[in-house]
Amino acid sequence: MKKKILFSFLLSMMLLSFTTSCEKEEAEQTTEKNDNQKGQDDAKGDDNQKGQDDSQQGGDNNQGGEAPAEKTPDPVVVVVDADGNASEGHWFYKLDDNNFYVDFIKYTVNGDELSATNFTYEEASSDRNKERARFTGTAIVIDELDYNGQKMKVTSIGEHAFRWWGGLTSITLPATLTSIGNCAFQECTNLPSIQIPKSVTSIGQLAFKKCSGLASIVIPEGMTSIVEGTFEGCSSLTSVTLPSTLTNIGTGAFSSCSALKSITIPSSVTSIGSTAFWGCSSLTSVNIPNGITSISIGTFKDCSSLTSITIPEDVTNIAQLVFSGCSSLTSVTIPSTVTKLGGLSFEDCSSLQDFYCYAATAPQVENGYEATFENTPISSATLHVSGRLWQFNNP
Repeated sequence: MKKKILFSFLLSMMLLSFTTSCEKEEAEQTTEKNDNQKGQDDAKGDDNQKGQDDSQQGGDNNQGGEAPAEKTPDPVVVVVDADGNASEGHWFYKLDDNNFYVDFIKYTVNGDELSATNFTYEEASSDRNKERARFTGTAIVIDELDYNGQKMKVTSIGEHAFRWWGGLTSITLPATLTSIGNCAFQECTNLPSIQIPKSVTSIGQLAFKKCSGLASIVIPEGMTSIVEGTFEGCSSLTSVTLPSTLTNIGTGAFSSCSALKSITIPSSVTSIGSTAFWGCSSLTSVNIPNGITSISIGTFKDCSSLTSITIPEDVTNIAQLVFSGCSSLTSVTIPSTVTKLGGLSFEDCSSLQDFYCYAATAPQVENGYEATFENTPISSATLHVSGRLWQFNNP
């Protein structure tokens, strides 16, 4: 029992380490509503909404590779003259030489490019921002700002840029975008979908954490990594499309996505981080690609609807708590390459009926088989084994 508590404590500390990296002091999130909002809504238009609908319809459980066809929104270019007058349908306000508001989204100059950014603590207290927390509806991130002859494209969404915009129901991102920063859309709880442009190659930690209304997501081709906690706590997420270029799924990337029923991991993936799918309680099936050599701590912990799992031939190590709490798991297949089972790796698998293991010699276990299979009826399960694995029943 002490070892079980130690495992759980270490795991909790590990989760905390990446979560707190983005948990900075909160600044009150506010924005101003005015007649320009209607201009934004019109600019989005029916065609862009159709593109989002098509993306959602085609994205369900895609096997990696080509993402569904998406309609690219028309570029939004805002021209501002020397007197600060913006082109028709847009509103512009200059904070200083490097920071501007365009239609109530803040942009910061980065060389000859722009980034959509969060406001400072001083700006948070201004009258202009006191309405921002009550923002509702559609936002459009522009493609380019032509300010007094200087043309700057928007290439990034900065850290925390739209964090806590709870009333945000739709957002259009520009085709010029290449990166989305840490916590950029964290807790945008009413955002049902978002079309990530094909130009995006980087999405930061916790970028969509606790976007509890997000139902579908398509990760564009070219992306190679989904980093720590990117979609953690997206409790309405049912459809995920992963690209064929993906090689890494980071720590906690899809943890607590409790509505996700299935996901196809591309064969290109060679690394899945600890707790990546922890708490995906609706997940009934998942494939583990052949390139995976180790399954990390708590990867599928508390996936209580998962019924069967086959470990690929390249895997040599199954870490602690990997399948702990998979209470619907009835069948497990362990290849001959596995040499080690971590402590509590099959804890609380109360429905286990068939355990297939093709190792010539019983895998090494931490703290004995009793700890590895704690609260799991392994003695009554059918063991399909080879070699001297008869010791499994007699540790």
